[in-house]
Amino acid sequence: MARLTLAMALLLAACASPSSRIKARQSKFDAFPEAARRKIRGGDIEVGFTPAMVLIALGEPDRKESKSDGRINREVWTYRSPQPSGSLAGGIAMSDPPSKARLPADERARVIFESGLVTDFTTRDR
Repeated sequence: MARLTLAMALLLAACASPSSRIKARQSKFDAFPEAARRKIRGGDIEVGFTPAMVLIALGEPDRKESKSDGRINREVWTYRSPQPSGSLAGGIAMSDPPSKARLPADERARVIFESGLVTDFTTRDR
């Protein structure tokens, strides 16, 4: 039983990697600029990425929220941590551009889109 559980965990981890998501969406990935492809292969994102680029780099978010202030429509994607860790609570890594947002202990990333492009994001150290 333990071997079966380990095999299933390894299979699920493999499905959750950027390389497996690239293979599943190879033609879309091949159409991205080379600089974006390099980032995506490493599971990284940057300002200006499209939702499709983020999906391949990070996978499907745990939560999507739409927000509007009447002028600007924003979509916020939240990625949860598999297991919150007390040691991570202070270990926030701000990615380019330096966001001032702090992530709750149970989140590993938050991505903000405006007009279909990433405008800001916050991630934890890996």
